[in-house]
Amino acid sequence: MDHSQITTIEDIDISGSLVNVDDIVDLEKDDDEWREHDQCQIMEDEDGDDSVQEIVGDDDSGFSEAPILGRVFKIAEEAYGFYNDYAQGKGFGTRKQYTSRNMKTQQIYRWNYVCSKQGVKKHNHKTVGDHIVKRRRDSRTNCSAMLQVKLVDGLWIIEKFNDEHNHPLIMTPSKVKKFPSHGDLRRSNFIKSLVTKLFEEGLKSSKISKVVNAINKEVNITPI
Repeated sequence: MDHSQITTIEDIDISGSLVNVDDIVDLEKDDDEWREHDQCQIMEDEDGDDSVQEIVGDDDSGFSEAPILGRVFKIAEEAYGFYNDYAQGKGFGTRKQYTSRNMKTQQIYRWNYVCSKQGVKKHNHKTVGDHIVKRRRDSRTNCSAMLQVKLVDGLWIIEKFNDEHNHPLIMTPSKVKKFPSHGDLRRSNFIKSLVTKLFEEGLKSSKISKVVNAINKEVNITPI
């Protein structure tokens, strides 16, 4: 792969607030390098004959009663909401890790959603002026739990799912809500859909933030 084609994506829905790409911080408040491995992989889709059979929209049945693989959603944001709700019930946080685009059309056709403890950070220290600032303890465990969806015939299908965690899960509801992905400050479905559309159209996080904040001011909502 030509690494000149690889760029870091901007988080758009993991903490209940829109994050400017210049101000992204660790979900665990550790440092500003947690996205080291969270890169946008740009590749050409070679699969052309995939098909899907069912649409899962507002399915509120138990997660254990139906298989995860093969579930289908109308938009990617619904798939992320499904995984995020699942994660909240199981006791872990989530984040959007990377996206894949078709090289010819630049259309996003794959999203990867991961446990918030995925990955590791660099253990080097950073320098502020003449002072060396020691990094905080890394709370991530390189967990491999994830859910991956792919765009097929205009719908998003779950093609990969790993539910194995290498760390204890949180069973206390009040503690689970402390994960940024499960906080009470969540954007409305309209804002979520708008952000997703603007991101897919190629707008940068900083510009998307200005658009959403302008809308929030019109309806007297606290800016994100």
